Amino acid sequence: MNLDRTTQIAGLPIKIVRDAIREMNRHDSNDYGWSVERLGDHLKISATHAEWLCDILQQQGILERAPQPDTRWHSLGMYYRLGPTGTRFTNASMLKRVDRTRVDRLLVDLLERVKQINANGDLCCFVNEIRLFGSALDKNGTSFSDVDICCVLERRKTPPQYKEWTDWNIARAEQSHRQSIQYFEMLNYGETEVKRLLKNRSPYLSLHSLDDVVGIGAWSCPLKTGPDQVSV
Repeated sequence: MNLDRTTQIAGLPIKIVRDAIREMNRHDSNDYGWSVERLGDHLKISATHAEWLCDILQQQGILERAPQPDTRWHSLGMYYRLGPTGTRFTNASMLKRVDRTRVDRLLVDLLERVKQINANGDLCCFVNEIRLFGSALDKNGTSFSDVDICCVLERRKTPPQYKEWTDWNIARAEQSHRQSIQYFEMLNYGETEVKRLLKNRSPYLSLHSLDDVVGIGAWSCPLKTGPDQVSV
């Protein structure tokens, strides 16, 4: 998703709005959504202003109305959560735009990393499919804020030294020597590790799941399909 940092929504800079919605969603672990009042408090604006903001974001598909959660645990009010384009909005960057040549180089390098990942039998997952969607599909485009990539990962066969696939993930997490990693994160570390390798710290590559692409109804173009030369 392209975001122009000079844009304002309901009189607020788009970056401030993006960061606020990202923060609301980060704490919405049960998918109950968040109240207009809570968003207003976070942004330090009135409830009326927050309601206006949410209405605009709902029209754009970024937010959608959520049902009132149990009032025994949640205050009475108007609740919202991420809509069809909400994930793309919260993940959108506001970096300096790049040209087509840079985009093409990013894609070439990405596919080369896919080959390296799929040939590495030490990794818990391999890349089964890579698809391109979003603004980078426009062959007539001359500048881009990011490159939207859909990646479909598959599990490799668990080596005999591990009882379960999760045991292998935990072992890979421990070998990474990463600090402050939670146990739940260790259970799925194999996917996280491969996604980090795919992204290669590039701020211009935005990785998405197939569910994200299907959810927003975006057309996508396959760049790589099938597990060719995969070490399993």
